[in-house]
Amino acid sequence: MAQAAKKKNTHAKRSAKSYDGPDRRKWPRLARELPVKLVRTKPTDLLKKGGFSIDPAWTRDLGGAGLGLNASVHCPIGTQLEIEFNLPGRDECIRAAVTVVYSKLEAGDRETYRVGVSYKSINEDERQAIIYYVNDNLP
Repeated sequence: MAQAAKKKNTHAKRSAKSYDGPDRRKWPRLARELPVKLVRTKPTDLLKKGGFSIDPAWTRDLGGAGLGLNASVHCPIGTQLEIEFNLPGRDECIRAAVTVVYSKLEAGDRETYRVGVSYKSINEDERQAIIYYVNDNLP
């Protein structure tokens, strides 16, 4: 029993360090700053109006499974958001419901939070548009 607790404790220490191994994402990410509209919602009314806007916000990077964002407001892990942004060269706006999976105050900046979100609900055509955009613009 003591060994199990010791292993659990060791794991907690490891997870506190930053990850420096290979990228484990299913889709590549493209570093790109694009303005994004974020609306915080309740988990029961995703994709319905009525939350409150988080402004300003912009993408840090984007990919087929989610986005890295900079936001002016702290968004705790598990927060449900609606996002809306435009991909360059695309007429229609990308809209999705997302869940915050990472949130941290940006080092050296008291007003910017680094936020990672995963898509909870996104139209598959819009996901494909993001994937194509990323692949077409990778170095």
